[in-house]
Amino acid sequence: RAQATMDPNDFGYPTKPVAYPHGAPAGYQHPPHGGHAAAHAVPPPPGAAIPVAMPISGPGVAVVPPPASHSDSAGLIREEEPAPAAKCQDMPYAVCFLVHLLAMVIVAGWKGIPVVQEFEMSNSTSTDDHLGLSLLGASSADQNTFFSPGDAVKSLLAAAVVGAVLSALWIFFLIRWARALITCTVWSAIVVNIIAAGLSFWIFRVWFVALPWLLLAALAACFWWSMRRHIPFASANLSIASKAISNACMTVAYAYVSLALQFAWNVVWAFAAVGIAMAVIRGSRDHHHVKGADPARLDAADSPVLGSAVDDDDYAGNGSNVPSSTTGPLFAVAVALVFSFYWGSQVIRNTLHVVTAGTVGTWWATSGRSDPTCGSVRRACTTSFGSIALGSLVIAIVQTIRWLAESARSRARRSGNAAAACCAACAVCIIRYFENILKYFTSYAFCQVALYGNNFWDSGRQAYHLFNRRGWNAVFNDVIIDRTLMMGALVFGAICGVSCAIIGRLFIAKGTDEEQTGVVIITGVLGFVVGVLMCSIVSGVIESAVKTVFVCFADRPEALMATHPSEFAEITSAWYSERRDLMESAGYDRQFSVGPAGYA
Repeated sequence: RAQATMDPNDFGYPTKPVAYPHGAPAGYQHPPHGGHAAAHAVPPPPGAAIPVAMPISGPGVAVVPPPASHSDSAGLIREEEPAPAAKCQDMPYAVCFLVHLLAMVIVAGWKGIPVVQEFEMSNSTSTDDHLGLSLLGASSADQNTFFSPGDAVKSLLAAAVVGAVLSALWIFFLIRWARALITCTVWSAIVVNIIAAGLSFWIFRVWFVALPWLLLAALAACFWWSMRRHIPFASANLSIASKAISNACMTVAYAYVSLALQFAWNVVWAFAAVGIAMAVIRGSRDHHHVKGADPARLDAADSPVLGSAVDDDDYAGNGSNVPSSTTGPLFAVAVALVFSFYWGSQVIRNTLHVVTAGTVGTWWATSGRSDPTCGSVRRACTTSFGSIALGSLVIAIVQTIRWLAESARSRARRSGNAAAACCAACAVCIIRYFENILKYFTSYAFCQVALYGNNFWDSGRQAYHLFNRRGWNAVFNDVIIDRTLMMGALVFGAICGVSCAIIGRLFIAKGTDEEQTGVVIITGVLGFVVGVLMCSIVSGVIESAVKTVFVCFADRPEALMATHPSEFAEITSAWYSERRDLMESAGYDRQFSVGPAGYA
């Protein structure tokens, strides 16, 4: 099941065994000692023995593979010996999260729902029962106006259909024209700023009004100049990631499932938060024998859960009948609830990332056409769920600390303490930067979790080694691709908005000209929002796939050569154009006939 790679004297790399998940190909002949693959015009069959490390880590430095901890991974197994049985990693953290989730669900049903029902009963005689309809132009007396709830449902359905079609087209465009899209994104920033500068000068006839736009255009031009040699590799990375996702359409479907799970978590958390907050307030009132306040006072603006309203001024010194001693317990409850919200949201988001990474890793290591999403979901929700919970816990702690700093800044501003507000603002800025760096780093750690099934700390160490070798390449790659994905979501959202506005004008609008214009505006806005949301979901999946492709190329490029030779030729040719010195010093330009002509 394992064959030796080529002679290390050819390229300066130590000999390493290559493990084939499905066995070595029968009848495959190793190239002779000192020979090169350029002499063989036919690409090697799946599973062919090839060097294990591309020179992404520099000449003469072999990539150190992380130990595969179990066989239930994405297929990137390196050992000669059979891998041990599947093992659940970081199990205590998975149990803690599940207990936390169960507790929130119980509290939401036990405490939250009765409080909400009490609010609804107290407001049942309100004249604003149909506030949502009146915002859309309807009234409580006449709901059959120019834009009824049925029209809203039709508009949302039309936006969903158009958004789904545009999302599929977006993936197709990324596969076929990744480099053209990246180039257009970079140059569009320059052109748009120049046009804005010209319009500003033409309207105001003052040159300094156009100066900021010209500076932005100059910065965009500098960005293009500094990133121009990284564009070919980023384009190949984006194209291959899109191909992997197009082969696993269920991954995109799971992304929409994650969106539904996030909405459900928001609802559960909101019910639980209201129930816990009211329980703390009423318990404090009963303890101090204070006459109960009107529950209607606890609206969204005064809710202690939001944090900005949790201080002595709001609950002790403004005529409220809630005792000042309640502030401490309420603040502690608010901190716990905020942490709970962040932890649940991060688990949902990172589970999607791990599912995507596992799917792409399976596509990378195998040449089958079946959709590997189901297996990736199973691994993410079982053996790797503890690692997801642990990584999400670390991020949630930092996010909660940032929320505390923001709350301190808000209180300092309201009290007029400028020095404290300035210090708190600086703390918020520092924590936010640290949070962004942590999220970025853990995204690569989760790729290791999905690919090899290691625990979170081991995966983090492997991600650290990757950044030590090629960290800036990953940053450049992600910066270029993220701008393209963001621009694509906005453009396709605008197309979806215009399409829905046309549909609304032709099939939904009725009444006077003013009412028809209102329908067109409403349907257009809904279409834009839904289109941006759907394309952003697809772009988020592709972003996770891009990170996974980078990790796989740095760690197991030979697997792609064995399973998808054309994609291997594309990405190695792009890497040659970016780091020709590494490729030539390691001898891979001769070994794989990599260069302007591509893979022979």
